[in-house]
Amino acid sequence: AHAAEKEINVLVCIGALSKNTAEGAMGSNTKVYHFDTKADFFAQADAIICKDDCVLVKASHGMEFPEIVEKLQTLSF
Repeated sequence: AHAAEKEINVLVCIGALSKNTAEGAMGSNTKVYHFDTKADFFAQADAIICKDDCVLVKASHGMEFPEIVEKLQTLSF
């Protein structure tokens, strides 16, 4: 809900524990995506993230989420 209140354009949530976060932002102007796995997100990342988007990655090191930053750096626009 906080993301929606701050007029964030896109919210991407990955994993079972982030499902409530995604649901809280639904019904707003924020585009909300929830993926079960990083691989599911990686398959669609270039269709979701646009050139000049500012991306905040807030995630768990235990799930090896630094891979997301690496993936985002390889996207071509």
